[in-house]
Amino acid sequence: VGHRHGHRKRTLLGSFGPVELSVPRARLETGDGASSEWKSQSLHSYRRRTRQAEALIAGAYLAGTNTRRVKRALGALFKGAVGKDVVSRAWRKVQTDWEAWCKRDLSGEPIVRLILDGTVVRTRIDKKSTSISLLVALGVRADGQKILLAVNDMGGESEASWRAFLDNLSARGLRQPEFAIVDGAPGLEKALAGLWPDAPL
Repeated sequence: VGHRHGHRKRTLLGSFGPVELSVPRARLETGDGASSEWKSQSLHSYRRRTRQAEALIAGAYLAGTNTRRVKRALGALFKGAVGKDVVSRAWRKVQTDWEAWCKRDLSGEPIVRLILDGTVVRTRIDKKSTSISLLVALGVRADGQKILLAVNDMGGESEASWRAFLDNLSARGLRQPEFAIVDGAPGLEKALAGLWPDAPL
C-alpha cells in the first residue's frame, strides 16, 4: 500500500552497451503512519552493470591482460563505456565473491563421496606466462549431485600441501566422506590417512 511519485533515470551497462532506464519511485505505508521509499528487488540501487557485463570484464582481466587492454578489447562491445576504473571495480567484486566462496561453510553439505585431484594450468603472474599446480576437491552429495568444494594453488602436490588443503575443508565443516576417490598420488594418500584414517579409498 502506498503511492507512486514519478521516476528517476538510471544508466545500466550491459553486454549490449549502456542503456538508460526509468526506475519507478514510490512511497510505501508502513502501518504506523509513516512511510518508506520503495526499492526495486531486480535493480538494486548500487548496481551499474549487469552480471553478464561484469563477467565479461572480469573474464577478460583474468585471462591474463591488464586494465588498459581490457578497456581497448571491450571498448567496441560496450560502446566506450568501460574505463580502467570500471575494470578494476569489476575485478574487485569478483575477488570479494571468490574469497567468500573459498570460506563458505560446508557443514550443511551431505557429501558422501570426495573426489580429489591435482591439475596444472597456464596463467599470467607478474606479466609472465607460467604454470601453477591447483588442488581440486569435488564432492558428491547423497542424491548424486556433484558440487565443487575447493580449488586452491598450494604450490604442488606434496603431503604437506594436500594436508593443508584438506585441513581447510575440515575446518569449514566438511565431514569424513564414505569414501574418497584419488589418483594414487602418495602425498595425497598420506595426507588423507593423517586426517581421516578410516576413510576408504
